[in-house]
Amino acid sequence: MFSKVLLFGTVHSRTLWDGRNDQFLRAQLIVRQAACRGLRFVGVTEARWPGQGQMAIPGTAWQALYSGGLKRQHGVMLLID
Repeated sequence: MFSKVLLFGTVHSRTLWDGRNDQFLRAQLIVRQAACRGLRFVGVTEARWPGQGQMAIPGTAWQALYSGGLKRQHGVMLLID
């Protein structure tokens, strides 16, 4: 029997790309909201980060796994605590 509950959430972000140098700003906002609700995993639609990969979200212990298009028109992301 499992003794720990893991909470998942989803967000339709419209975009996480803010067009400035700080691409993490909106991801940090989602992470703060997720932490307040006790979530450990958050799926994000329309993240619009270019390319694909894994990054640490600065100032947090969260990791971002993402896959997007070359022109910032598509993309999904999984945020993991």
